[in-house]
Amino acid sequence: MPTAMPVTMAEVRLNFEGSLKPLVLRHQPAADERTENVGSTSLTKVLLSEIIQDGKASLLGETSLTFRPGQTTVFEFNTALREAGDGTAVSVTFIMNTDLFDLEYTHKFEPTTTPDVWWGANSVKKRIVRLNSAAITVLPKPPKLELRFLGLQEQYYTNEAIILQLEVVNGEDADAIVHLDIRILGDGAPAVELKVPASNDTEEGENGSDLGTSLGTVACAASTTIEISIPSVDLPAVYDISMKATYSLVSDLETSIYRSMAMQLEVTSPFEANYDFSPRIHADMWPSLFTHVEGEDVGTEVQAHGLAQKWCLTARYASFAADDLIVEDVDVQILGMNGGIQSYTNKLTTIPEDGLKVTPKSLEEAQFEVFTQKISLDDRGTATLDVSLAIKWRRDREDTAVNTTILGVPRLLVASTEPRVLAAVSYSTKIPSMIHFDVMIENPSNHFLTFGITMEPSEKFAFSGVKQSTLQLVPLSRKTMRFRLLPSVRGEWIGPVHCVIRDRYFQKVLKIAPTEGMRVDKEGILIWVPPEDDF
Repeated sequence: MPTAMPVTMAEVRLNFEGSLKPLVLRHQPAADERTENVGSTSLTKVLLSEIIQDGKASLLGETSLTFRPGQTTVFEFNTALREAGDGTAVSVTFIMNTDLFDLEYTHKFEPTTTPDVWWGANSVKKRIVRLNSAAITVLPKPPKLELRFLGLQEQYYTNEAIILQLEVVNGEDADAIVHLDIRILGDGAPAVELKVPASNDTEEGENGSDLGTSLGTVACAASTTIEISIPSVDLPAVYDISMKATYSLVSDLETSIYRSMAMQLEVTSPFEANYDFSPRIHADMWPSLFTHVEGEDVGTEVQAHGLAQKWCLTARYASFAADDLIVEDVDVQILGMNGGIQSYTNKLTTIPEDGLKVTPKSLEEAQFEVFTQKISLDDRGTATLDVSLAIKWRRDREDTAVNTTILGVPRLLVASTEPRVLAAVSYSTKIPSMIHFDVMIENPSNHFLTFGITMEPSEKFAFSGVKQSTLQLVPLSRKTMRFRLLPSVRGEWIGPVHCVIRDRYFQKVLKIAPTEGMRVDKEGILIWVPPEDDF
């Protein structure tokens, strides 16, 4: 009523639901109380501070709460909306304390579909059409901290240590205090290390666990680089790396801001290989079963006195890398010997001193001689050899580390009691174009064996030697039959050579195993005839 006395409230409490804190306006008499006319509107700016009331945080502002008849007072205040989510004003409570009575009046805000009034600066008001004018949605503060990787390789490989450089760029308008968490997930995920170059601190985590480190204060518009070290893995795998930076601005330490990033790291094998294991003729004589006497072992070293054999392991390895690699060395590692044997290898293929450049999807070959010998001559058991192929390589750039990739080789059968036939060729130094074709029959068993030998003529060459014969071998012995071939062509493969070796007792045809200078096709053995100048 125009003639009513002014009303003074002790407090006005605005209650919210959601992410907003309660607001308390407390009466503070002003030095110059307003005496505006009835029906006037005034705008009052209020400074807020945070207090703890009833165990909860509230916002407190002090201002004059004296209301004159017909006056409209708009209170304006600023507050940092730190918690993201929906906030709704549900009610306002007016508290009046006088000498005669105390009064609390609560007014609940009811949803309305009609436009409501929002006040702006200089007491400007406008009607806003919203579903609920007493509600507000606080969005998360958009992070301006950037996470990005520097110098990512196109592909990462097994058996190489992986170092990822993560750059943290502060794009905020103030300095930021940053904490970084990194997690690597995947089957057999290795333990990673974090290194902050500025402090030289290293954090090491367990397999598949969270790893965090404090980056300290990152200045505005500045950056810092973190090294993520992932140790080498032996098998191809795919890992998921997730990074989360939690930071606060020095101007607002209570507000936490988050920036997350994820990437997939695929680790592939740089090489794959297939193998050919073929016999060769050992130059040493076999011991005689009838005159053999085993010597004594020297110290702790066991001396081998049994049958000695020679083999050739050919490894053809292909590059599955996305870029060029430099192969420094290729070798064979003996993992285990089974069946009472001793063994060693000899590398036949040499690598240039500056390395062999291997391009993507190219195929290279390496050959190794494998020598085996039974420890005891009386041992008739089967023997096998477990080896692996070791390829030392590096990336085609300066100052790159040399890595070693281990490729599995199927188990090699290196000794048995079954007879076998080996073929070898050599070229005459006395008669031009003459080729010596040697057929060696081995009897590693304990039985007397009889073999039938048949050599058939061919249009590609003439030969001298027995055309049909019988050969008897005592136990643990071998015998070589030599044929002299005179080819009719030069610089090409001749054959097939139809030399049939038959075990007379089992009526079984023994397959001839070729060695150097020969190959096998579906019709038989082919022999390489060099050009005329190469004889």
